[in-house]
Amino acid sequence: MIVLSRNQFTGPIPTVLGDPCKLARLLADDNHFTTIPASIGQLTSLTELRISHNSFSSEMRTELCNLQTLKHLEMSGCSMFGTLVGIGSLINLEILDLSNNQFTIS
Repeated sequence: MIVLSRNQFTGPIPTVLGDPCKLARLLADDNHFTTIPASIGQLTSLTELRISHNSFSSEMRTELCNLQTLKHLEMSGCSMFGTLVGIGSLINLEILDLSNNQFTIS
């Protein structure tokens, strides 16, 4: 587990922290991150991803839909927009919080 929550971090969320195939939980909420990198899709063992309350102002990365082991996804309050195409492929999700964004369903 890596916890980066409640700091003043900026830039992209770091995904190269140890062995990406073994990381199960990444908590990076309440920062000033601006980018979800494409390499997030390499964190194939993630069961929990919390990135709420950051400054993304972008569409959801399609690479997130490759995280088949994900059970808990929080991305609230990030000024994100666009469609949620592919979110249905996250078949193990138990908790999904996309509140306070501007997503549309197509």
